[in-house]
Amino acid sequence: MPELSKLNIGKGWRYQNYASVEYLNTLQPIGSGQLAGATKLRSLTMPLPGPGSADAVGNFGELFGTSKSGNVTQYFEDGTTKTYSIPTTLEELTILEGCGMIPYGGLSNCNMLKKLTLPSTIYMVGEKALYGCAQLSDIYCMGAEPAVAYDNSFDGMRLTSCKLHVPYNSGDMYKEAEGWKRFRYIQEEAPIVISVTKNIENAGVVFGMDEYQAGQTAELRAVANSGYTFEGWYEGETLLTAEGTYAFTVLGNRELVAVFAPVADSNPVSVDAPGETATFMWPAVEDAASYTVTAYSDEAMTVPVVTVSLDASGNPIESRVNGDMSATLSGLSKETRYYYSISAFNANGGMLSRYTGAFTTGTAAIGEVSGDAASPVPAAYYNSQGIRSSVPWRGLNVVIYTDGSRRKLLID
Repeated sequence: MPELSKLNIGKGWRYQNYASVEYLNTLQPIGSGQLAGATKLRSLTMPLPGPGSADAVGNFGELFGTSKSGNVTQYFEDGTTKTYSIPTTLEELTILEGCGMIPYGGLSNCNMLKKLTLPSTIYMVGEKALYGCAQLSDIYCMGAEPAVAYDNSFDGMRLTSCKLHVPYNSGDMYKEAEGWKRFRYIQEEAPIVISVTKNIENAGVVFGMDEYQAGQTAELRAVANSGYTFEGWYEGETLLTAEGTYAFTVLGNRELVAVFAPVADSNPVSVDAPGETATFMWPAVEDAASYTVTAYSDEAMTVPVVTVSLDASGNPIESRVNGDMSATLSGLSKETRYYYSISAFNANGGMLSRYTGAFTTGTAAIGEVSGDAASPVPAAYYNSQGIRSSVPWRGLNVVIYTDGSRRKLLID
């Protein structure tokens, strides 16, 4: 049996063969008899009554119209009744957010329904609203505070077996509220979780709760650390806002990302680029398991020229006595402007920090670099891959002296 989802119901649509209809158009009222003839309908998602308006009151059956084969008699507040042709196959009804009430007798005698979801915006369940809905086994209330209900709102239901699902930490309120307290089984659902991750862990701090009830307002705040700026709140690839504070009504679980960007050259990195190589030095990052150093030819950092991946154990980079890290990129061009990024990752691959900046190589070629290590005394030798040794390497060396100075040494 075909299903139709995320549908904007409109004039001329035929629903007779559909098992599922999801109405998303809250700008246009649902007309009387709009679903007439939908005899195979199993689930329906829609506003009730009307498009999120408490003024457009009307009983559920009006959507299906009346006919000689009408099977559901519904009640009105003035004491009258009307019989509608509601499909006997309909088992699930979800009322969309924005709807404020179920009127007197609004769902009365809909004994084909087994599952009903009420939005957090419902503030009233009228008298006899669910009268005679004897097959309802589960009602999901999204509102943390129970809507106003009456002692007879749920008459004719199997209140000893129908399970009332309510938001986390709101069970006691429902157990004490008029009408709702008649349900024997009131079950608190798991809290709604708003999870937030940072694209760069050490770039800033995020404030805000992570567990909520439906209908609560979540307010998240991001503050960038020195050397970074906050770029925006993202959900997947979608930018929600570039503001540091993001507030929204909680309706369900969400996974958000706080995106930070490093400020170019606002970092503790030093670069020595005499010609066709560039040697970088920066403080070791706590908990870092690996690093990546990349030089790019463009400011947007989309065209990498040289990349070196390093681990925290010294292959090919190792921590120096003063806690600094070092890496050398080879194969660069002289007198050329480059842009760099240095990223530190934890053991799970999460980015801990990121430094960016720019440098320009000098005019010296590798063969032109020379020097001696007579005085002061050399403390260590680093080759072009950043590997440390107590004796000089063949080829280019970066020599670190006991006084903290450094020079380049070429060994043939």
